[in-house]
Amino acid sequence: MEKFTYFLEQKRIRRFNLRRCAFAAIFLCAASSVFAQGYPETSYKLSDDKTVLESWKGDETDIDMNSDANLKGVNEIADYAFDGNTNVKSIVIGENVKTIGAGAFLDCTSLEKVVMPDGLETIGRAGFSSCTELKNVVLPTSLKSMGNSVFYNCAAIDKIIIPAEVTSVPDGAFNSCYSLSSVTFGDKVETIGEEAFKLCSSLTEISFPVSLKEIGTNAFACCSGLLSVSLGSRVSHIGTECFSGLSGLQQFSVYAVEPPSLGSYVFNLTPVDKCKLLVPEESIDKYKEAEQWKDFMTTTTSIASVSEGQMPLIRVSPGMLNIDNMNDGSAVSVYTLAGQKVYSAASDSGSMSVALQSGMYVVCINDVASKVLIP
Repeated sequence: MEKFTYFLEQKRIRRFNLRRCAFAAIFLCAASSVFAQGYPETSYKLSDDKTVLESWKGDETDIDMNSDANLKGVNEIADYAFDGNTNVKSIVIGENVKTIGAGAFLDCTSLEKVVMPDGLETIGRAGFSSCTELKNVVLPTSLKSMGNSVFYNCAAIDKIIIPAEVTSVPDGAFNSCYSLSSVTFGDKVETIGEEAFKLCSSLTEISFPVSLKEIGTNAFACCSGLLSVSLGSRVSHIGTECFSGLSGLQQFSVYAVEPPSLGSYVFNLTPVDKCKLLVPEESIDKYKEAEQWKDFMTTTTSIASVSEGQMPLIRVSPGMLNIDNMNDGSAVSVYTLAGQKVYSAASDSGSMSVALQSGMYVVCINDVASKVLIP
């Protein structure tokens, strides 16, 4: 009898353990499903093939697409998907997204931070237009193109680095970005569109890459804080009123041997009679005779020679400042924005690499200053 009782008891224990294991498995599966499904499906709408995020309907303030199995697989954010959403404050774009559509985040007036994935290639027209609180923007190195007015009226953005694969800054791209104080161009940019940086009143200096060929109408109009502009040797045309209303301009450097052709009133309401123009020594007479360029020639303006050949090429990468195309013996100094000198040397090979911590610096090459951002 005791053996039979013992047998029954063991059978009950095994049955209980099996039930407990089954319950645990069901619970873990359910928990895994909940974890994978980071947001309720009522919050968003996907295309039938689940590759396009068509719209966001939820009231979430912080979104991480990578925390949701469905959203993580998305490779495109559709046109106007978040248009007018005033709830979202931050978003991590899914790691597989390659395209952000036109107006995708238009008028998201509470959006403060966006994290874009490596692999993103395109941002459409007005993609982040009028995101007035957006400040933290790092464009991935994979980015190839942006649409017109992509960051129009993003009044809080204070710095931007144009990735190396971008060849054109589109019309109105950063128009009315009033806080923008630092722009670093990739070395493949060839054109800057109409009104691209109009009303960026916090810019103090701008230095263009050697690759630049054309600047559009009103591209830097009303950038009243600009003190210094430096144009590369390949610039051939500057559009109408491109540099109009630069009330504080002090120095304008042009490395082109032939004076670039100009649209109408390029320097309208800019005090060129008080601005120092620097051009190649062999080209001084050409600039003195060229329409509008000759307006710099007054008794209060001097024309000096810049270094012969191409202008120095400044490039940045994480933790590194790279300078190429310098004349031997060029004096290079690097300062923090507080004025502390962190590096000083003379070039002996035409190129130089300097390891720096991330942050903003002033780089002086033969007393010509440029502001750079080290990522």
